[in-house]
Amino acid sequence: MSSSWILINFIAIWTVAAVTPGPNFFLTLQTGIVHGRRAAMIAVAGLASGTFAWGLFGYFGIALLFALAPWLYLTLKLFGGAYLLFLGSRLILHSFRGPGDDTPHRHLVLPDGQVYRRGLLTGASNPKTALFVSSLFASTLPAHAPMWMGIVCIGAMLTISVCWYSLIALASTTPRLRALYRRTRHWIERCAGAVFIGYGGRLITLR
Repeated sequence: MSSSWILINFIAIWTVAAVTPGPNFFLTLQTGIVHGRRAAMIAVAGLASGTFAWGLFGYFGIALLFALAPWLYLTLKLFGGAYLLFLGSRLILHSFRGPGDDTPHRHLVLPDGQVYRRGLLTGASNPKTALFVSSLFASTLPAHAPMWMGIVCIGAMLTISVCWYSLIALASTTPRLRALYRRTRHWIERCAGAVFIGYGGRLITLR
């Protein structure tokens, strides 16, 4: 198989994985609607950092490290699941604010560092991502693939993720979507919180 087809297969599989709604998607959407476009793009930068890290770890054999040190995988899995449970619970509790607390979202400003850390922790909270990426590299790249091909694949992962979540960030800040969010905020936050809790619980309990 030619190098072009190898890269096309890799990109196609990663694109499907990236656009499938999950914690990254809902974090970007909620951040954009509540805190604005700038905060959403900073969150995207945090998510991209997590993706880049898992891409590097996946390519250079984090699956082997997890096999040699199962306690490390278990620790990361429990930490990631606990963080997602915390984030989801906070969203659900936040959704029960009274009508008087529903201030215009453009005033809800968070420090850039806090937004970035939230994106980074969400993007890096699932060690199964590393296993998926490792499997993706193993199944699409030949056994003796040159390093440049792995670097191109990591770059493609980063580019696809940044483009997709940036699109979500931009869409989330449109006036129509903000107006819809103000009308349905409680249910959206509860649904998003349930998604985070579901992913967190699944991450902790699955073996």
